[in-house]
Parts: sequence; C-alpha cells; structure tokens
Amino acid sequence: DWETTKQQHGDHATPILMPRTDRQRRADALVAIFETAATNTGGGRLADPVVNLTIDHDQFEQYLREQLDGTPVNINPATVLDRRCETIDGVPVDPRQAVALAIVGQVRRIVINTAGVVTDAGRLRRLFTGALREALIALSPRCIWLGCTIRAVVSQIDHLQPHTDGGLTDAANAAIACQHHNLFKHKHRYTTQRQPDGTWQIIRPNGTQLHTPDAA
Repeated sequence: DWETTKQQHGDHATPILMPRTDRQRRADALVAIFETAATNTGGGRLADPVVNLTIDHDQFEQYLREQLDGTPVNINPATVLDRRCETIDGVPVDPRQAVALAIVGQVRRIVINTAGVVTDAGRLRRLFTGALREALIALSPRCIWLGCTIRAVVSQIDHLQPHTDGGLTDAANAAIACQHHNLFKHKHRYTTQRQPDGTWQIIRPNGTQLHTPDAA
C-alpha cells in the first residue's frame, strides 16, 4: 500500500492517503493467513482430530465382546450410576459407538479402577505431562478442594505425597489442584486423601477434616 501511495502522490505521500486503513490491512492479512493454511498442506499430512473418550473397563469389555462374538451385554442395574462413557466435557457417548471407534479409529485408552483411579499410567518423572496429564484432567473436571470450581484444564497436578518426600509421579499419587489451593496446601501443610469410593478428604495440620462451607 505504501509503495502504491508513493507512486501516486510522490513527495506528498502520507499514511492517511494509503488506500486501506491500518485495520483493513490487518484484517486482510489475517484472511490471507487462513486461506493459505486451508489450501496449502506443504506436501505433508493434515493432523487428525483427537477426541478423548473415558469408559470404565468392565463396560468396554462387555460391549467389545458383544461386537466380537455376540455375547449379550449384562450390566448390573445397581451399578449404572458408576458407569462412565463420555467425552472429557462430560457429554454422554453410546458405549457401542466408543467400541466402534476403538476398532476403526485411533483411541487413547485410559484404564481406571472402581474408584476412578488411573491404574497403569506413567514412568518415573518430576512433572505430570503428556498423556498422563490429559488422562488425569479427563477424570477430574475441576480442582478437588472443597468448594473450588476452577476447571482442571487451567489447574495443576498435585503430588499427594510430595515429590521431595519420595512421592511418585504416577496416577495413584496425583490430584487436580488449582494454583492457589496447591500452594496453600503445601505452605500450610494440609494433606489430601483419596477414599476407596473415589471421593476426597482434606486434612488440616492438626488432623481434623475440612468440611464445607469453611473449605474454600
């Protein structure tokens, strides 16, 4: 635009005489970026979309056997509320669709026990990263601190037993905690404990349990 303006106005050229405003130039540049990205693959392969589905192990196996050899699915009605087959945002998915995607698509499997704990993830390391972090976030939608509503995707992964005290960086020693409550816990020497049913207890330094509404 500036070169065109100089050709048209010579020594009298000023930015105000340019054919497009600054906002128009930036908008056109953004459109050009998107058009280039949409039409030019660079000779490479476009990335596949990734959707994380979480399903309990027993349900997955039953629906898989149904597809493989016709064995009828036999889900105990008393355990319906404990079953999971959903996206990371909690959108329900038909278990048969989940099994079909496992057969024909690319699936990241997250194996959990009856308390909702990942049972087979991780190698020894200091930070929760990669697939292990994604799996933990998929299972815990928000900070575990009572009364806290901070989403897991913007939270941290806390070591239940501190790493400095020998705590392992694995799923059994992990919990979702927002930055505020993660720092608060370690600074004031609170502890968090996962119960057999998957719920959480927060323990004060004096050994008493934290309860709502004084938790947040």
